Amino acid sequence: MVATGERHERTLVLHFPYAEGTFRDTLTLAGDSASGTLLIEAQRADGSWSTFAAYRMRRSAAPAAAR
Repeated sequence: MVATGERHERTLVLHFPYAEGTFRDTLTLAGDSASGTLLIEAQRADGSWSTFAAYRMRRSAAPAAAR
């Protein structure tokens, strides 16, 4: 599966064209660069988008051994 995408500032949008319908992943990095969101959407037959999954992400602290 090959995705196409585009980046606008702190947002990356990827389109995955599956035979059953396209999925759109939107990754957004917050201004603090330590957190962000991932929104995964599925395209309906009428061309509209519905939320498949949504995540909030944050960078975890490095383990003590790695510091």
